[in-house]
Amino acid sequence: MRAMAGLAFALYALNSALLLWLHWRARHVDPIAHAVSDFGIGDSGALFRFHAVIGCAAALALAVLVAISEQPPFPGRIAGYLSIMAVARLGVGFFPTDGVDVASTRTGRAHTAAAVVVFVCAALVVIDATSILAGAAPTYAHLWTGMKWLVVATLAGMAATRFERWRRGFGLFERAFIVVSTLWFMAMALSFL
Repeated sequence: MRAMAGLAFALYALNSALLLWLHWRARHVDPIAHAVSDFGIGDSGALFRFHAVIGCAAALALAVLVAISEQPPFPGRIAGYLSIMAVARLGVGFFPTDGVDVASTRTGRAHTAAAVVVFVCAALVVIDATSILAGAAPTYAHLWTGMKWLVVATLAGMAATRFERWRRGFGLFERAFIVVSTLWFMAMALSFL
């Protein structure tokens, strides 16, 4: 179990490093206005797909860890959310987004649907598992709860950017959601060590 926890943590750390590398490599993507998925278009596409595969592996490692955990026990739905999230991560990576000011395509719509599934499943894991983790380690309950509310707030921010008035802030809220949820998943993996 400790090896699986270490693997999940390492995969999430690698995934984070790849996201930073994408930001450095494709500086033409505006991090405030543009989605992270815009890295999947053009020269950075291969690196973006690799990032998606690593994200898939990280979620699967955490799903296995949650499924075999006896202390604390987790409901099966949490491993299910992580597994669905892993499969959807592949969809995000391998169905390119349509990009900015481009007509909607079938693959672009598939990409968007997969991205929504990833965001919702990530939020569901955080919302459902926070009380379990906080109960198992009451000393850190405030940290788990604070991170949960940051995940919820950044997801709400992404939803708010669907309104024209706030659309230019999507990239910022998406990146904040990714950072906070990834830190939460890394902390979850560490809690098993």
